[in-house]
Amino acid sequence: MQWRADIDRVVKEGHEETLLDTVSSSIGVTTGHFTYVPDPHPGYVEHRLHELWYACIQAAKNFDSGGYLQDGLLRQLLLAKALGPLQPPANRTVGVTFSDGHTIWSGLPLIAQDLGDEFTSRYYERTFFTSDQRENLSGFLGRLLSVCSRYSEKHWRCPAHRWYIRQCRI
Repeated sequence: MQWRADIDRVVKEGHEETLLDTVSSSIGVTTGHFTYVPDPHPGYVEHRLHELWYACIQAAKNFDSGGYLQDGLLRQLLLAKALGPLQPPANRTVGVTFSDGHTIWSGLPLIAQDLGDEFTSRYYERTFFTSDQRENLSGFLGRLLSVCSRYSEKHWRCPAHRWYIRQCRI
């Protein structure tokens, strides 16, 4: 939980550029760990992904919806997704498919679960979100969905898009 406390501190202090750099470096660390560590502790990579998505959600709700920082955040996610499915070391014995059916970076694994939790449990509570933060996160989700639709072979492969479609029953 120290990671989340550090992210919350960065947000509170208004270090937006640092938050964007944290997301970028976290993608690199997760990618490297997945690619080079033969047998990571069970659940470690999944834990790292949840921490990454926490940082992304905090960034998304605190970066202006139409601002350059939110553009940078989306660009980082697109760059990660552009890596395509990573190949783990040949001697790995643990599974590489996450609970949502994705691998790193065949999509954005587990982001739909974390966005779903954010929207269903905290989005409308005033203690967690201001109206500006709600607007920023909604704008980010809309832009993320459009990016997933536009740059995916099949937009249904994007977990955030599938989550949104399920929620709206479209």
